[in-house]
Amino acid sequence: MKKLLLLLLFTSFTAISQITYQPGYFIDNSGNKTECLIKNTGWKNTPTEFSYKLNENDEPKINTIKTVKEFSVESHKFLRFNVDIDRPSSNVTVMSSPEPEWKKETLFLKVLVEGSLNLYQYEDGKLMRYFFSKSDHSKPEQLVYRKYKIKGETVYNSNGSIKKDNNAFQEQLYNNMKDKISNIERFIKISYKKDDLVKIFVEYNTNDDLFKDFTATQNKGSLHLKITPGINFATFKVSNELALFKSLEFSDKTIFRLGAELEYVLPYNRNKWSLFIDPNFQQYKNKGNVGPYDLEMNYTFIQLPIGARHYMYLNDQSKLFLDIAFAMSFAINDSKLSYYDSVTIDLRQTSTFVIGAGYNYKRYSAEVRYAFNDNPLENEIGWEANLSSVGIILGYRIF
Repeated sequence: MKKLLLLLLFTSFTAISQITYQPGYFIDNSGNKTECLIKNTGWKNTPTEFSYKLNENDEPKINTIKTVKEFSVESHKFLRFNVDIDRPSSNVTVMSSPEPEWKKETLFLKVLVEGSLNLYQYEDGKLMRYFFSKSDHSKPEQLVYRKYKIKGETVYNSNGSIKKDNNAFQEQLYNNMKDKISNIERFIKISYKKDDLVKIFVEYNTNDDLFKDFTATQNKGSLHLKITPGINFATFKVSNELALFKSLEFSDKTIFRLGAELEYVLPYNRNKWSLFIDPNFQQYKNKGNVGPYDLEMNYTFIQLPIGARHYMYLNDQSKLFLDIAFAMSFAINDSKLSYYDSVTIDLRQTSTFVIGAGYNYKRYSAEVRYAFNDNPLENEIGWEANLSSVGIILGYRIF
């Protein structure tokens, strides 16, 4: 019954979650601009196509890089260019050349900063490349960065880093920005990372009339902490194939939990995915009887779920979510199973999986979570214990 309840919740949540089409536009090869609704997926990888609708009731259509030279939705803007791009081998052992190996490609580039000098990003799996443009912004140039090895030398230093880097992008930035930022030390310290590059492009363009920092409102990773009290409706069954009784199912028990969740929302796909850890304290105490045998279970434990969560936005302030986690349980405070009035068995560390479905409104959340069978007696010969529960978890986000 508990599993069926949670399955219905998952099915319902999936059914009512909606794909988000937001106001945007695209410009075709002829220069015609079309206002429309574009499916905003956040685009971790730079796209080659996108889905759009002319109005809410329209059927979705697909536009590709072959027919569109620009499109934008929310704070995401992509421009099509013919560029030279360096796609080095992922096998570092064969990357012996520090010089780029240029390939001409037609790509959408994501605009990060606009102004006198524009900054763009291209991402394809593990490949991350940054480009810049100036003057009429018609020909972006890649900022050059390449990892390589020197022939005859080991690939890695003692700290595990790759032996050599070609940081030509630092010189490129200095040559194009020295009219406003003359301290060369600034550029030597810059890493080939989005935050570093955006920061110096923002500084350079700040006073330009056309300056715009698209990253200010684009997806960013965020860290949240919330308290998570709740109650669990637990079922506990004990069996022993060597004992005189075959099994005993304790009466259903309501137990309280107190926890604190740390969540990191991933900075892509419109912040729809996150990773979380939710340590919580629980205590299960119950007594049962089978024939002449009295059993008492005293199980106090710290549960440590570590998992992933997917959000489905309803509007700017509310969203549904589904999560799954691997949960370890650590018995504490002399946890044990007692029988015959004098015989005790210590309970051990164990693990299981949990799944959940919930609703989030501003700082508040509520979740129904199911914990699969947990066996704290798995190391005891002949014994088996199955603890499962359905819980209601309330949450309040502190930050």
